[in-house]
Amino acid sequence: MKRILMIATLLWMGLIWSFSAKPADASTQTSHQAGRIIASLAVRDFKEWPEEKKTELIMKIDHPVRKAAHATEYAVLGALLISLLACGSKRRPVFAAWGIGTLYAVSDELHQYFVPGRSCQITDMLLDSAGVLAGVMLGLLIIRVVGARFQNKVDF
Repeated sequence: MKRILMIATLLWMGLIWSFSAKPADASTQTSHQAGRIIASLAVRDFKEWPEEKKTELIMKIDHPVRKAAHATEYAVLGALLISLLACGSKRRPVFAAWGIGTLYAVSDELHQYFVPGRSCQITDMLLDSAGVLAGVMLGLLIIRVVGARFQNKVDF
């Protein structure tokens, strides 16, 4: 199980890195596509709207979509890290998982500094770090629930 978690964590880190390697234009296009999907799910008659009105809404929600993506991708990383570090351990290495995820977020933002049209923002580092912490806490909750269910079904 630990090997699978290690591979999943490294793959997820690679996916985050690849998102950050996209130039600004490509990143904007991706977030607009996500915004279009979110709007079509959230607004009942969005598909019938004129294209101008659709574009206006997509532009309005672009910033929250980007920030939610940051927090979400790092929450997943946090959950993977706590699962990996807690695997086979009696202790829950919360600070280690949060620290590793936060250091990765910092390195990722520094990486973006060198990508055309992108920037390095401290606010994104903080948001990413908060996402890691949320993922770590969610991961701990899942570990606790799954562990309790497993112990109730198996006699040791």
